[in-house]
Amino acid sequence: GGSNEEKNDGAKSAQEQAPSQTNDAIIASKTVDDHFRLDIEVCLTCTCCGFHRTKEETYRYLSIDIADDDDSESDATTMEPNARLQRSVKECLARFFQPEEREINCEKCEEGKTALQTMKVLSRPKALLLHLKRFGIVERHIPSLHGPSSMQYVVQKNKSAIRLTSQLSLDPFRDATEDNKGYYIRSIVHHEGSTANSGHYTADAVREDEDGDMQWVSFDDGRVHKSSPEHILRDASKQKTAYMLLYSLFDD
Repeated sequence: GGSNEEKNDGAKSAQEQAPSQTNDAIIASKTVDDHFRLDIEVCLTCTCCGFHRTKEETYRYLSIDIADDDDSESDATTMEPNARLQRSVKECLARFFQPEEREINCEKCEEGKTALQTMKVLSRPKALLLHLKRFGIVERHIPSLHGPSSMQYVVQKNKSAIRLTSQLSLDPFRDATEDNKGYYIRSIVHHEGSTANSGHYTADAVREDEDGDMQWVSFDDGRVHKSSPEHILRDASKQKTAYMLLYSLFDD
């Protein structure tokens, strides 16, 4: 329905809006890149002949492991680790950049079936966003009274307590030695709950108060209250629920 004139007016309106929407998307993408873009060089070196090839990868956040499968004495539902094996954010970040052997055929020699993967930071973001891998898929055997047990894959939460550090540096993972700025923590998102399909999100963030001082503030739905860095970073319950961490590059 509708006249040709109405259809033409509608088409013109859509065409007029399209460039604006495209520009908004470009601006938004550039803003994200200006703050979060992290360029990493990935190098694969054949363990047989030494031939290597490199490529650049772009990240806007890093997903880092918080425990190995054999690091913890876990129960069947919560993956609670042994407290003495508690890691820090700094250690988890270092493990992300650790050399790793990969199964891959060499492009130069026929014998090479594995390569050593190394990574180094090419450019640092203004804001470093870290995602702690708290959820993973595990196998669970379901017993049966009338036959063999069946196997089920379930998403399970790792409640490992992670030592939260107020400062981080990417310098160990880059070649440049000058301009060795570090990062300081600005905010933390917490996931409280036992499963990926349920739970509650809260946040802690640094805000400037009325006197111009930096103040930690805790947010829980409509409840907001001031806190301290000692409580935010050292509280055992917060170390077990920390899910995403935001660090900012030190200003000059």
